Amino acid sequence: MYITCLDNEIEKALRTVLKSTSKVSSLPVLQYIHIHTEKNKLILRGTNLELGVEVSIPATVTTEGEMILSPELFLSVVSGAKGNTIELKEISGNLEVKSTTSKTLIKAVKGDDFPTLPTIDNGNTLTINTQTLADGFKSVLFSASNSTVKQELASILVYIEASVLYFVATDSFRLAEKKRSISGDISLSKILIPAKNAQEIIRIIEAIDADAQFSVNENQLAISCEGVYITSRLIEGTYPDYTQIIPKESMTEATFLSKDFIDILKKSVSFSGKFNKITITIDPKKSTCSISSESNDVGSHSSFISGAVSGEPVTAHFNHKYLTDMISVVGTDSISLSFYGSGKPLMVRPVGDEGFLYLVMQMNS
Repeated sequence: MYITCLDNEIEKALRTVLKSTSKVSSLPVLQYIHIHTEKNKLILRGTNLELGVEVSIPATVTTEGEMILSPELFLSVVSGAKGNTIELKEISGNLEVKSTTSKTLIKAVKGDDFPTLPTIDNGNTLTINTQTLADGFKSVLFSASNSTVKQELASILVYIEASVLYFVATDSFRLAEKKRSISGDISLSKILIPAKNAQEIIRIIEAIDADAQFSVNENQLAISCEGVYITSRLIEGTYPDYTQIIPKESMTEATFLSKDFIDILKKSVSFSGKFNKITITIDPKKSTCSISSESNDVGSHSSFISGAVSGEPVTAHFNHKYLTDMISVVGTDSISLSFYGSGKPLMVRPVGDEGFLYLVMQMNS
């Protein structure tokens, strides 16, 4: 192998591929990455068998070759190099990395058993913008379960119905749904993407703004765009019919400035005790929302804000974490709260974003 390429291109590719390597695995080779040449490209590949990433970058290839390397070591050498161009040269089975100011020899890993990434030849392929995908995943990811006991709940549900792309996540205590209208008569059956893979996919594609090929078969997802190829295992299972728990007619509606609601929510967190319990009280006569919390160890706190309120008075208890987790996806100036009665979930919507809804179950009083 003897090639030259731009140092910033290979550094960026290494940081991307590194997201898919495995630190703990029964296959030690998965801690490393595979690099090889193909015509005028250098291709870097990493996988943990659940998630795989392959990145192609332009290169001047004088001699073809391939090898397996430590991604962290390779990245430290490349990121410390000075100059625009780097030379990569195989010497006695190892890799010499040469820049204008340095020369480093990296020991390669012996073996030829590095896994290839699966390809989807007979699946369903769609064209979807990377920003649409990243936004959809980010909008619901926080609601997925952290436990893999029920793998369906530790995943993101994705499907297309009537030209609407749906992203859904729930841990059975809260549920988030994000909808995005798409053009064309496109269909996609329900697929379950592991939440931990979705998180890495976000980190990879959110820096790209381009149309991606989104391909699916029975057990694999593949996303291809801008020289990046990502594969993810899909979860086998049946997702709960979440539409059945979305309430229809509210008894109380309240709208407040997002900043005001977030401020009083944050003030109550420190006093919410070991169960993270807060109490929300809606007073239609005063058009106010108050949030209070109390802890035997710390004390108590109560704050209120004014807004637009209609319907019946409400007092309900919630786990503050389920509300504070939502803050990062509220991108509008105002937020609406819909209450449906005792024991029924609270629905939260950013005003002006009809494509997002969030349900939070009440705590016992």
